[in-house]
Amino acid sequence: MANRVIIKPTQKLLQETFDYHEDGYLIWKKPKISWIKIGQRAGCDRGDGYYYVGYGGKNHTLHRLIFLYHHGYLPEFIDHIDKNHTNNRIENLRPISKKLNAYNTDKLRSNNISGVRGVSWDNQQQKWTVRFKHDGKYLFLGYFNNVEDAKKIRQEAERRYLHYD
Repeated sequence: MANRVIIKPTQKLLQETFDYHEDGYLIWKKPKISWIKIGQRAGCDRGDGYYYVGYGGKNHTLHRLIFLYHHGYLPEFIDHIDKNHTNNRIENLRPISKKLNAYNTDKLRSNNISGVRGVSWDNQQQKWTVRFKHDGKYLFLGYFNNVEDAKKIRQEAERRYLHYD
């Protein structure tokens, strides 16, 4: 079995091989495989919400290739600002820390009834409670009669402690 040659993508190689479309995808301009045609959209959905592109002997997530295509480097984590993994417009992609990446998800516990991480109903107090984990410690942010007030406090804590800007 022959060894596959893996080519690490660079900004220059990507810009020689693809054109970027403003709707957030890449178009082949120099395909290396005969069944891929010039002008064809690169990549496919693998069923996990991300698009993948086979390039240089390896599959890459489309958003990482688009980020590298535009910025010339790859951060450890890239965030979809609107949390939509199919929106790979460069304006929707930003470098992000591991900590912020973990917070910026729609995944909630299955028993969450508030729809917001850190906001839960306290049966004993008969109120909504807000907690926030920061630097490994839970901060208690209060009890609230109204779930909307609780959500607002949680969002303010995220802005204060996570520095999304």
